[in-house]
Amino acid sequence: MSPPGADDGGAGPIASAARGRLDAIRRALVAEMTRLLARLDTTGGGLVSTKDALDNARRIRTQVLALLREDGLPVVIDVAEEAVADAVEAAIGAARKTPPAGLGPVKVTFDAEAKDSIARSVNGVLDEVAVVFRDAAGSVRKAMDIGVNTGVPLDELVRDVSAKLDTTFSRAKSAVEMAVRGAARLTTVQQAERGGDATDVAMAYLYDGPTDSKTRPFCRLHVGKVYSLAALNRLDNGTSFPVVPFAGGPGCRHRLSPLSLEDAKAEGYKVIT
Repeated sequence: MSPPGADDGGAGPIASAARGRLDAIRRALVAEMTRLLARLDTTGGGLVSTKDALDNARRIRTQVLALLREDGLPVVIDVAEEAVADAVEAAIGAARKTPPAGLGPVKVTFDAEAKDSIARSVNGVLDEVAVVFRDAAGSVRKAMDIGVNTGVPLDELVRDVSAKLDTTFSRAKSAVEMAVRGAARLTTVQQAERGGDATDVAMAYLYDGPTDSKTRPFCRLHVGKVYSLAALNRLDNGTSFPVVPFAGGPGCRHRLSPLSLEDAKAEGYKVIT
């Protein structure tokens, strides 16, 4: 496992072992499009939010197929999947130009950014997040692939995590949400570090987010402060989960927002290194 927050070196080409993970994302998207089409049928086709979700699923499926084809992997689309894709095009209109808002706990990206996110996920760049869940690591990794990249409901995968961890559905759901948020934080840090290295800019991270009655003591102590990556990696949140990528631990709502060391000092922050 690489050190927390280490530069991942970019997504790179799709590894052959990632084919199954790409296909799992694709199947989840097709199933979600089928569910959303049925919802439109029962409401007269007039739900804007459902059409936005369909457009989201359509776009991400397109990127999954592009990744498969770009690496020369054979792609077979059966009649049933093609019919679903055609029905989605008819429902939302092929000329739609405005991307919908992100769905789920992590904002979904599109086009080149979407492809990069999916490629990073299936190539294992974020697997260090799932490893901490031990016996459920494989199931959490599947949930991360889908949750980070699609906005598709994760109930079936949560049930699998629940069985692997021998815990309740609600606790398993919290674990999956924690993993998805952790993957988002790790992606933010990795991309910031890679960008900083490429431009010879030292990066720092604002521990950012709410301060309210739900804020745990660790987060209350650090929110609003700026840290180098090395300093973040030295912090102890009192749990078995590292601050990068889990911030305060299970259920944490806080972000690690990147900014250059120079900008942080210009804005009056004392950077803890």
